Amino acid sequence: MANHQLNFTEEETDPLIKQMVDRLSRAAADDEMRRKMDLEDEYEDTYVREFRELNDKYLKATQQVEEEKRRAEQATQQVEEEKQRAEEEKQRAEQLYKELEELKKRFNL
Repeated sequence: MANHQLNFTEEETDPLIKQMVDRLSRAAADDEMRRKMDLEDEYEDTYVREFRELNDKYLKATQQVEEEKRRAEQATQQVEEEKQRAEEEKQRAEQLYKELEELKKRFNL
């Protein structure tokens, strides 16, 4: 059961605040109203807790998605690097083959 406390100093001069405190004091004195206020507090506590839990799950899922995205980008980069190396090796092999063919012609082999 929530404990409702009204912290109000008599020096308060704002009439709106005085009116609000008076209404809240009357409401807190009524058992039915106090029960409703307790239910509202319990509902708010539950809502806030569940919202935080859902938000935490969302943030965790978002982080996981970002991590997977980063890993996929790294894998793509590695594939591109391997593809580049393979192309360089192919060109080098073609160059060596040309040189070999030229040597064969030169020496009539």
